[in-house]
Amino acid sequence: MLLSVGTGDSGNGGAVSIVSGESTAAGGGQLLLIAGNGVTSGGSTLISTGVGSAGDSGSLTLSSGTATSGAGGSIFLTVGSGDTGAGGSVQIAAGKTSAASAGGSVSLAGGEGKAGGGFLYLAGGEGTDSIGGAVSIIGGLSSKASPGAAGGQLLLSAGPSSEARGGAAILTSGKGSVTSSGSVLIRSADGGSGSGVSGEVSISSGAGAGTSGNSGSVTVQTGGTTDGAAGSLSLQVGATTSGTS
Repeated sequence: MLLSVGTGDSGNGGAVSIVSGESTAAGGGQLLLIAGNGVTSGGSTLISTGVGSAGDSGSLTLSSGTATSGAGGSIFLTVGSGDTGAGGSVQIAAGKTSAASAGGSVSLAGGEGKAGGGFLYLAGGEGTDSIGGAVSIIGGLSSKASPGAAGGQLLLSAGPSSEARGGAAILTSGKGSVTSSGSVLIRSADGGSGSGVSGEVSISSGAGAGTSGNSGSVTVQTGGTTDGAAGSLSLQVGATTSGTS
């Protein structure tokens, strides 16, 4: 089925509106857009905005309805399961540009609320018979050795507060319900082959403000145990073959 509207030679092209029915006593009508089933593969669904030949391309807005006396509607973005192969992937990528400008941004944020802001969960998939899925957050690649160029930064920061205490930043390894818990490794990357210096690792507390604001403490300690040996605490400098340690 082809549904097409007219072309505009001196103005905008024609619009297409598909609206389900309204109800004054019950729920509004549903709008279903489904591709057909197939033997070799199911049909695809493509939703795309128009190209701007001499300007910006069109925007794509996916929004649930606003509620006047209830909860706002949810948006579910789900891919299909696989019974003989891998499950489908979800890719969210901002647009690139060939101009001397920055690429597009991707923003994921929980909603604002009087009783508390909404949560933002990033979780790898469960491995029912093997390892659980990893979560990888990586800054962008820098491909040119121009002055001031560097790979993208990775900034992990707890939320600020305008009138109360700022949020805490907690980095915890996974618990093993039967065996050992996971390790926590914080290290800088190795230096490059062209006499590159490895990055520094700095752990410090924040400065205190005002006349009576103390700075934060730094505590390094191993965990306790009831029947085994307590963990060791080791501080050592790196080895070198030709320089000074």
